[in-house]
Amino acid sequence: MTSFSSELADYRALLDQTITQLDSLIYDIEHFALKSGHQSNQFHELTFDTIPMLRKLKDVRTHAKQSRSHYGPL
Repeated sequence: MTSFSSELADYRALLDQTITQLDSLIYDIEHFALKSGHQSNQFHELTFDTIPMLRKLKDVRTHAKQSRSHYGPL
């Protein structure tokens, strides 16, 4: 295996790990934001605050998936 092939495999593995971590973060934030039983104004402000963060994380995940598919399977 050439040095480039090894580096490419490492990069693909890094992308896979990054996508998995992004999925976990997105799930955790969505789960927090959708919790029932929190009716205070402060909680609604926190929930509203998560919207732009979730959009950006999902955009990053989309770009990482596009990059991952560009470089093909391991």
